[in-house]
Amino acid sequence: MISVKSPLVSILVITYNQKDYIKKCLDSILMQKTNFPFECIIGDDCSNDGTKEIVLNYKKKYPDIIHVLTSEKNYGPVLNGLKGIRACNGKYMSVCDGDDYWNQINKLQKQVDFLEKHSDYGMVYSDIFIINEKEEKIQNRPSKTIGYYKSGYIFWDLMKNCFINTNTVLIRKKILDELVNSEYFDLKSKWFIYDYWFWLNASINYQVQFINEKMATYRIHNSNISNDKRFFSQRAHYVKLDVIKNFDKNFIHTEKDRNKIGGTLISMLFRKEINFTTKLTIIKLIIKYFPSIKYIYSKSRSKLF
Repeated sequence: MISVKSPLVSILVITYNQKDYIKKCLDSILMQKTNFPFECIIGDDCSNDGTKEIVLNYKKKYPDIIHVLTSEKNYGPVLNGLKGIRACNGKYMSVCDGDDYWNQINKLQKQVDFLEKHSDYGMVYSDIFIINEKEEKIQNRPSKTIGYYKSGYIFWDLMKNCFINTNTVLIRKKILDELVNSEYFDLKSKWFIYDYWFWLNASINYQVQFINEKMATYRIHNSNISNDKRFFSQRAHYVKLDVIKNFDKNFIHTEKDRNKIGGTLISMLFRKEINFTTKLTIIKLIIKYFPSIKYIYSKSRSKLF
């Protein structure tokens, strides 16, 4: 019998009004075959469609694995996700939103085996299937994602685009604990849920491993946040900016690094979705990380010719 007294892995499930999907999500977690104990922390954000009752029934059926965090009001994905992170007790943490699910029964085992053998790696992730509300697979995956998957020190790659699929990740919990308890963690200023901001910060000091298997399925439907294009068009820039503002002084130490950061900041300055006050902050950072004239000239030529 699996015991949650000393789980090696904590799985965080964030859910809100997902009664049609939550059972498949939880069943995919419970089917995991491992040689270690794991726990499942469900953060229900005051669902009113029957989701709460479903997860509480799962808790009754699997009391040694499932814990449910309920809310008296809807806090939104950011605060709900943070509460869930802080409730996780494992050495490693994985995430599966309530409308997604895992495909492989040995997903956790494969990922834990890798991290246990590679102490210089902070997290692992994989490819995914994408489906719609009718369980139909979407073949035309976003071009921004295809070809971006990489392993190793991937920080600069992640600064271009967030290609890590959150519901495939297994990360060392100590990394998340250090981030949420750091002096520059200001919840009010974060444009994150529990993914891009964390992955960027984690990739500064740790290598990341990509497993070329479709370990999870991501569902696109009218109710999930993925359809809020305005949110995502702004979010990536604010996340990048927040990470840049809090760089360790010793992180940017080459001209190449300064060029990359300076170029990223300059491109942000011309984004119409970024407000004036934030652009003033960007200007200050551009002065600090101003790229070389040679770099600016080469970039200008590549765009003009």
